[in-house]
Amino acid sequence: MVNDAENILSLQLGFELLAARYLFVAVATTWLWDLLVSLADDIRMVEKCGVQLPDIIYILSRISTCAYVLLAVFFIATPISSCQAMVNSIGWFAAFSVAFNNILFLIRIRGVYFRAPYVSVAFLTLWLTTLATFTAPFSFTALTITPTAYCAVVKIERLVTAGVVATAVYDTAVFVAISIRLVSFCVGNSWREKLRNFMESKDLAAVSNLLWSTGLLYYIPVIAVNIFSMTILFMPSLAVTYRSMCPIPEIALQNIMACRVYRDLKLGFLYDDPADIPTQQTFSIEFASPPSQPDGNFEREDPPIGDISRRSSNVHYMGS
Repeated sequence: MVNDAENILSLQLGFELLAARYLFVAVATTWLWDLLVSLADDIRMVEKCGVQLPDIIYILSRISTCAYVLLAVFFIATPISSCQAMVNSIGWFAAFSVAFNNILFLIRIRGVYFRAPYVSVAFLTLWLTTLATFTAPFSFTALTITPTAYCAVVKIERLVTAGVVATAVYDTAVFVAISIRLVSFCVGNSWREKLRNFMESKDLAAVSNLLWSTGLLYYIPVIAVNIFSMTILFMPSLAVTYRSMCPIPEIALQNIMACRVYRDLKLGFLYDDPADIPTQQTFSIEFASPPSQPDGNFEREDPPIGDISRRSSNVHYMGS
């Protein structure tokens, strides 16, 4: 059992806390910068499309992540009377942030597999499982550094890695499921031919291409940071301070990329001119099977956004 008397400020601990302070401030600054530069898109999204349930989830993901990164900076950079209460609060906001970030992709799955409700149910179950494994509110022990009034994390429960692993599995499952669905809409007489055309972007409709490109935009950096975070957390020989730093950039990056992907698809930039986005727009995406010609060949339709678009589509961007 670690107590305050054992947690005396040393040169090594001071160096670790200074590194953590620099990292937390850098992450908070980056996240706030992303918030500011995306503000114009957020305003345009509200003006053009209104506010619906998915938009509320988007806003909640922003609010919870903002509270998370700012509290982390406050924890590491200012004197605090109750270190454990603060670190528990940070853990709860981390859990809320991850939950809301993942819901944005649950909505994406619901849209892509609109006519396959069992897939949505399966991913809802996976989301609930991920939520249940996220133990950050209970996995960190923090104490006051004597003789100062500053705080430091002195113990990390091994169970915290379950949430990181579950999040990586969830992200991978979403990416693979959407990719498989998009491949199924490519022209081809076999899955191999469809996959080849998909990878070469042949006969890939506009919305399909957007879903694929934004999925890559999110998945590659986020999964790379997830793997790095898992590696660090699974290294008990590394100082606790360094291991406790990992979730901060991971969750902040996840939120930045998830929100960017959401905005890109919501506002779309599917139009040649984003100003052309209709004022009445709703949210799900529904892929219908591509129509076949009498000779058995497939004809690709360029999918804009359902009945609000000026073009026909095999994608339906519909209600809340």
